[in-house]
Amino acid sequence: MANEAVEVEGPHATVQWTVNSASAIEQYTLMEVETSSTTRLAMASQADSPAPPFAGIAMTEKESTSSSTSLGLTKEGVFELVAKTVDITEGAAVVISGLNTIRAAVAAELLTGAVVGHALVKITGDAAGEVQLIGNS
Repeated sequence: MANEAVEVEGPHATVQWTVNSASAIEQYTLMEVETSSTTRLAMASQADSPAPPFAGIAMTEKESTSSSTSLGLTKEGVFELVAKTVDITEGAAVVISGLNTIRAAVAAELLTGAVVGHALVKITGDAAGEVQLIGNS
Protein backbone atom coordinates (compact mmCIF):
# COMPACT_ATOMS: atom_id res chain seq x y z
CA MET A 1 0.00 0.00 0.00
CA ALA A 2 1.21 3.53 -0.68
CA ASN A 3 1.22 6.77 1.30
CA GLU A 4 1.07 5.28 4.79
CA ALA A 5 1.31 7.80 7.61
CA VAL A 6 4.80 8.45 8.99
CA GLU A 7 4.99 8.80 12.76
CA VAL A 8 6.69 12.01 13.88
CA GLU A 9 5.79 11.99 17.61
CA GLY A 10 4.98 8.97 19.73
CA PRO A 11 4.28 6.62 21.43
CA HIS A 12 0.52 7.01 21.46
CA ALA A 13 -2.40 5.51 23.33
CA THR A 14 -4.35 3.05 21.19
CA VAL A 15 -8.00 2.09 21.16
CA GLN A 16 -9.01 -1.42 20.07
CA TRP A 17 -11.33 -1.60 17.05
CA THR A 18 -12.99 -4.54 15.35
CA VAL A 19 -11.74 -5.28 11.83
CA ASN A 20 -12.68 -7.87 9.22
CA SER A 21 -10.69 -11.06 9.84
CA ALA A 22 -9.98 -11.43 6.10
CA SER A 23 -8.56 -7.88 5.75
CA ALA A 24 -4.86 -7.17 5.27
CA ILE A 25 -4.02 -3.85 6.93
CA GLU A 26 -0.58 -2.24 6.76
CA GLN A 27 0.81 -0.45 9.81
CA TYR A 28 0.10 3.32 9.69
CA THR A 29 -2.92 2.98 7.38
CA LEU A 30 -5.63 5.65 7.72
CA MET A 31 -8.78 3.88 8.91
CA GLU A 32 -12.43 4.93 8.60
CA VAL A 33 -15.52 3.88 10.54
CA GLU A 34 -17.58 1.31 8.65
CA THR A 35 -20.93 3.03 9.08
CA SER A 36 -23.08 0.17 7.77
CA SER A 37 -21.99 -2.03 10.68
CA THR A 38 -23.78 -2.23 14.03
CA THR A 39 -20.44 -2.84 15.79
CA ARG A 40 -17.47 -0.50 16.12
CA LEU A 41 -15.86 -1.66 12.87
CA ALA A 42 -12.90 0.03 11.15
CA MET A 43 -11.65 -0.46 7.60
CA ALA A 44 -8.88 0.95 5.41
CA SER A 45 -10.03 4.25 4.00
CA GLN A 46 -11.33 4.29 0.42
CA ALA A 47 -13.84 7.13 0.42
CA ASP A 48 -13.29 10.62 -0.92
CA SER A 49 -16.44 12.69 -0.79
CA PRO A 50 -18.11 13.05 1.54
CA ALA A 51 -15.29 12.25 3.92
CA PRO A 52 -15.99 9.22 6.12
CA PRO A 53 -15.81 9.32 9.93
CA PHE A 54 -12.16 8.90 11.03
CA ALA A 55 -11.44 5.82 13.18
CA GLY A 56 -7.68 6.35 13.58
CA ILE A 57 -4.32 5.20 12.26
CA ALA A 58 -3.42 1.50 12.46
CA MET A 59 -0.51 1.11 14.87
CA THR A 60 0.26 -2.51 13.92
CA GLU A 61 0.03 -4.61 10.79
CA LYS A 62 -2.66 -7.25 10.27
CA GLU A 63 -2.26 -10.02 7.70
CA SER A 64 -5.26 -11.34 5.76
CA THR A 65 -4.38 -14.91 6.82
CA SER A 66 -4.65 -13.93 10.48
CA SER A 67 -7.93 -14.76 12.17
CA SER A 68 -7.61 -11.66 14.35
CA THR A 69 -10.60 -9.31 14.42
CA SER A 70 -9.01 -6.64 16.62
CA LEU A 71 -6.59 -3.84 15.77
CA GLY A 72 -5.16 -0.96 17.82
CA LEU A 73 -5.76 2.49 16.31
CA THR A 74 -4.65 5.91 17.50
CA LYS A 75 -5.93 9.44 17.02
CA GLU A 76 -3.06 10.99 18.98
CA GLY A 77 0.24 12.53 17.98
CA VAL A 78 1.81 14.11 14.94
CA PHE A 79 2.08 12.20 11.66
CA GLU A 80 3.23 13.07 8.17
CA LEU A 81 0.23 12.53 5.89
CA VAL A 82 -0.04 12.90 2.10
CA ALA A 83 -2.30 15.57 0.59
CA LYS A 84 -4.40 14.51 -2.39
CA THR A 85 -3.59 16.76 -5.38
CA VAL A 86 -4.67 20.09 -3.82
CA ASP A 87 -2.62 22.23 -1.40
CA ILE A 88 -3.70 22.38 2.26
CA THR A 89 -3.08 25.58 4.21
CA GLU A 90 -1.37 25.61 7.60
CA GLY A 91 -3.94 25.24 10.40
CA ALA A 92 -6.66 23.77 8.19
CA ALA A 93 -8.77 20.89 9.45
CA VAL A 94 -8.12 17.83 7.29
CA VAL A 95 -10.19 14.77 6.40
CA ILE A 96 -9.59 11.45 4.64
CA SER A 97 -9.62 11.72 0.86
CA GLY A 98 -9.16 8.22 -0.49
CA LEU A 99 -6.61 5.54 0.31
CA ASN A 100 -4.10 7.04 2.78
CA THR A 101 -4.51 10.61 1.54
CA ILE A 102 -6.05 13.74 3.05
CA ARG A 103 -7.59 17.02 1.91
CA ALA A 104 -8.86 20.19 3.59
CA ALA A 105 -12.24 19.72 5.26
CA VAL A 106 -15.32 21.61 4.11
CA ALA A 107 -17.69 23.18 6.65
CA ALA A 108 -20.24 20.34 6.51
CA GLU A 109 -17.55 17.80 7.54
CA LEU A 110 -16.49 19.60 10.71
CA LEU A 111 -19.32 18.11 12.77
CA THR A 112 -19.51 14.59 11.32
CA GLY A 113 -16.50 12.91 12.97
CA ALA A 114 -14.57 13.12 9.72
CA VAL A 115 -11.78 15.44 10.90
CA VAL A 116 -8.42 13.65 11.12
CA GLY A 117 -6.55 16.62 12.60
CA HIS A 118 -5.04 19.98 11.71
CA ALA A 119 -2.18 20.72 9.31
CA LEU A 120 0.84 22.07 11.19
CA VAL A 121 2.40 23.29 7.95
CA LYS A 122 1.29 24.10 4.41
CA ILE A 123 1.06 20.77 2.57
CA THR A 124 1.53 20.84 -1.19
CA GLY A 125 -0.73 18.55 -3.24
CA ASP A 126 0.70 15.03 -3.68
CA ALA A 127 3.28 15.71 -0.93
CA ALA A 128 3.48 14.86 2.77
CA GLY A 129 3.21 17.31 5.66
CA GLU A 130 2.81 17.18 9.42
CA VAL A 131 -0.69 16.87 10.89
CA GLN A 132 -1.63 17.01 14.59
CA LEU A 133 -4.29 14.32 15.08
CA ILE A 134 -7.51 15.17 16.96
CA GLY A 135 -6.89 12.91 19.96
CA ASN A 136 -8.53 9.70 21.18
CA SER A 137 -12.03 10.17 22.49
